[in-house]
Amino acid sequence: MKKLILGAAMSCSLLFSSQAQVTLTVNPTQTVATAPRSLYGVNFQRALNDGEAANASFKARINDMNPEMIRYHAFEQKVDGHANSWIDFAAQAWRATKIDAVLDNAPVSGDKILITISGWPNWMDTNNDGKLDTDKYTAYANFCASLVNIVNNQHGHAVRYWEPFNEMDGGTYSGSSDMVQLASIFRSCYTAMKAQDANIKIVGGAWRQPWDADIDDFLDNLGTAYLDVWSHHEYGGGSQTNVQELYNRTHLEWGISHMRTKLNNKGYTNVPVWLDEWNIYWTYDADGYPNMSNHVSAVYDALVYKYIAEQGIAGAVFSWNAADGRYGKVEPDYSGLRPGGRLLKLFGSLAHGQVLSTTSGNDTQIQGFAVRNTANNTLMIAVINRHSGSVNVNLSASGWTPSSDVVTRYVISSAGYSSSTVSWASAVVGTSISTPASSVTIFVSQATGTGGGSTAP
Repeated sequence: MKKLILGAAMSCSLLFSSQAQVTLTVNPTQTVATAPRSLYGVNFQRALNDGEAANASFKARINDMNPEMIRYHAFEQKVDGHANSWIDFAAQAWRATKIDAVLDNAPVSGDKILITISGWPNWMDTNNDGKLDTDKYTAYANFCASLVNIVNNQHGHAVRYWEPFNEMDGGTYSGSSDMVQLASIFRSCYTAMKAQDANIKIVGGAWRQPWDADIDDFLDNLGTAYLDVWSHHEYGGGSQTNVQELYNRTHLEWGISHMRTKLNNKGYTNVPVWLDEWNIYWTYDADGYPNMSNHVSAVYDALVYKYIAEQGIAGAVFSWNAADGRYGKVEPDYSGLRPGGRLLKLFGSLAHGQVLSTTSGNDTQIQGFAVRNTANNTLMIAVINRHSGSVNVNLSASGWTPSSDVVTRYVISSAGYSSSTVSWASAVVGTSISTPASSVTIFVSQATGTGGGSTAP
């Protein structure tokens, strides 16, 4: 019996000692990059429908989430009879009244809006091969320009950013000769759209992913005078269901860096790089699609934002998308924010400014993301648990002294979302912080001499 009791005691001791324990160090004096608030944008898909755009519950959730920039994009924009369509197919013209109503309900000003024209309507693709008919290049450019005229000149929305097509690479245009055509279409659109409003910026090519070899031919044929902002998309995958593997696929900053180097090498040195569409899965019916609406999405998104912010290259980032059943940051019935929406709200409010150096004792379990907002002198520390189990974290932030010992803590996990106030000395840096599996724990404090202990979004 004594041996049995001793064995049980030893087993308990070993179990306790095997609990994951990681040290996370934040250096408040070492800035690695500057994060603009434009990293926290979102795509509007449903809101191309004027009824959805005006929905009071939708507007309330978006105002709560408070994204910095909006990209209006839906494939159905060019689908006859769809609620998201902006085209009067009988008249072969834009539905100006509907578009005006949509933009009247925009949550941001025109200088923070990107409108994507999803592509040419069916009467400009008479053989239905997906490509613009070669005798319709000028007609399509003028069609795009007429939308600029409606939105900015006739209705005064002053929308600054425009994409003349979306994801025409890959299955539609592929190979060197096709890139000559696609570059020609883009140049025609650029010239015609700018003729309507010289203040707008033309964004492209809304590429499916940044690793496509055809990008070289497209840029070589385009010419540096015909691109104001580069844009591409990237998703973690299409079928992966292992959560830890999903977290390994959050380095979307690699594609941004790849494109920055490519643009520099080809003379597009002053052209910013935007990631204007991203999420976990590129297909809505992936086996793991619930991960895009549960707590896993918050962890995935936090890692993506951390890596992009620490890199310091991206000019703007737009997650896909604001509200639908599979991808949305907002519940599809607009009843509240999903975990990813809560994270976007918190980071959009807190995670712009000086990105600080963080060091984890075990990157496969714990990652840190720290940002000092110089405007109000707050420090946000996000402790990202990407592990399959709970992890105890010893947090060090030597050199940072909050003006109050009372700081704000936010937690997003499988248990939901919570906010509370805790003691900096005894609950943050003076103890081992227990972080749940697949969770994001955020601490917000304010520096000595600035008044107040913390700020909450």
